Amino acid sequence: MQRLLSDPSSRSLRRPPESAHRRAGRRRSPFGALRPAVTVACGYAAAALVWVISGTDLPGGRWLAVHLFTSGVLTNLVVALSYHFAQTLLHAPERSRVGRLVAVNKFVVLVVAAVAAADL
Repeated sequence: MQRLLSDPSSRSLRRPPESAHRRAGRRRSPFGALRPAVTVACGYAAAALVWVISGTDLPGGRWLAVHLFTSGVLTNLVVALSYHFAQTLLHAPERSRVGRLVAVNKFVVLVVAAVAAADL
């Protein structure tokens, strides 16, 4: 028995079975459905960066950059990720996320427009 464990020639040279994670990697990513929300959040982040760089030259100044980041970036990511993890943990069937994303962004645009209009 001791010889079998210590002898390298007695070990099997077969590949270990693939894990479920590696098999799933060949298919669609489990976070693939979050792509629209992440894309919109990146757009808000780019707009916030433009407002931070321009300073007080654009309407709303730095406060608009704060609202773009918190309302735009963080809200989109929190809504998308909370839905994703709730759906994953509850094993709920896949439903469209576009309606939720559109509704959230309508209100984000209203908040950002109100902040910009308050400065005019």
